[in-house]
Amino acid sequence: MRGERPDVFAEEIPRTGQTHLTVMPNPRSRLAAFVPAALLGLVFAACDGDAPDLAGPRDETLASQSQADSIPPATPITPDLFVSPASPMVALRSRHTASLLANGKVLVAGGTDGTGPLASAEIYTPATSTWAIPAPMAQPREQHAAVVLANGKVLVTGGPDASGAVVGIELYDPLATTWMPRAPMAQARARHTMTKLANGNVLVLGGTDGTATLASGEIYDVANDTWTAIAPLHQARARHTTALLADGRVIVIGGVDSLGNPLSTIEILSAAKGTWSFGAPLATARQRHAMTPLADGTLLVVGGEGTAGNLASAERYSPLTNLWTPAGAMAEARADHTALTTPLGHVVVAGGQGISGPVATAESYQRVTRILYDHSRYLPNPWFSLAPMSAPRAGHTVTLLDNGMALHAGGAVSATSELFNDAPGALGTTCSQSSQGGSGFCANGVCCSTACGSECIGSDATGACVTVGGACYGVATTNNAAPPGIATAGDA
Repeated sequence: MRGERPDVFAEEIPRTGQTHLTVMPNPRSRLAAFVPAALLGLVFAACDGDAPDLAGPRDETLASQSQADSIPPATPITPDLFVSPASPMVALRSRHTASLLANGKVLVAGGTDGTGPLASAEIYTPATSTWAIPAPMAQPREQHAAVVLANGKVLVTGGPDASGAVVGIELYDPLATTWMPRAPMAQARARHTMTKLANGNVLVLGGTDGTATLASGEIYDVANDTWTAIAPLHQARARHTTALLADGRVIVIGGVDSLGNPLSTIEILSAAKGTWSFGAPLATARQRHAMTPLADGTLLVVGGEGTAGNLASAERYSPLTNLWTPAGAMAEARADHTALTTPLGHVVVAGGQGISGPVATAESYQRVTRILYDHSRYLPNPWFSLAPMSAPRAGHTVTLLDNGMALHAGGAVSATSELFNDAPGALGTTCSQSSQGGSGFCANGVCCSTACGSECIGSDATGACVTVGGACYGVATTNNAAPPGIATAGDA
């Protein structure tokens, strides 16, 4: 029987405006073991009282350090190839959204195929690694936002169509596999964020209307299909990130202002007062960055575009102390990337646009490496490189599946998709696809220790490689004939 899945908040991947689904684990789920209560969204009950004002730094560094000392390192991971190709999508797309449904499938919606915004959607089924086409949205859109509601339906808002930013919103019903138009927003916007609040309603914030950067926000009442304006941000911003904190507050980090300058400021919305206050600023102003929660209760902000170009640096924010601390630097600067906290507590940063050449387009000069962040304070530099993805991506999506794998889809106007597995099987154990192998390879139904080019070679029951006459034989996805005694079962 499938366990309860994590709760998700929507976070804009800056510039692309797509929704990055950052996992805020359900306290009853299998992921709750690595994310503390200090960072869990209040999914089951509304906040009972006003949250303390954390607008200024507090002298709690020692207490915070003591807390960090008590947290064990993340489970070690070998920087090896844990990626396997998934079936490609039907359509080329970038700047789309991806949402994990209650049935374990993934809804991909909208985006662009390089010629204009898309109305089409696709459904990924992990069990068969196949894509199906449900009914399209009524309105094409890209750089929009999406969030999964408490009732299992998916709310999609804003984004530009062929004429510019739109006010229209739509609701996807997984049971009926249909889209339903709902009450429009008061303000047309794209490159904004959506955050599911403690009471199940949805906060839409910032973005651009095509001519100006917005400070406005509005809350969607799911039950009544109505919108209510809230107090505006102190600073208009787009391409920012947002998160729901455990006490019901909403934190907004970085972004770009109306003059195109990256922001170092953060703002925090008091759920009880409905007012905004500034928190401690980032050390480095950034937009088009990624953000995800860590096991010690902090938020990791990584990469993005700064005042002098793309960034490799990372910072951690403590909601308890309102303090930022350095979190090392990646091997490569990048923006328009994804970041996902895995069930083992690692953060995998994938793809994005690197520092070489112009960064104005989502499909130019992308990097294909994956970087993994280990939050352990015992490492001199918590970042190290993983093997590259099978394709360069920026403006793509990442979704944590119920089986613990992460689906990376599209980006750079591509239809390709691939899986990342943080907890592969040991060598010699059975497998049905390469993401389950301890080295990232599955051949002859057994986790094997190496590959031949981009394909697996056969393995025996211990995981040792098998070759015949020094020749290398691919499995599953190739047309090479297997030698006698070497089966071609394995990757699907």
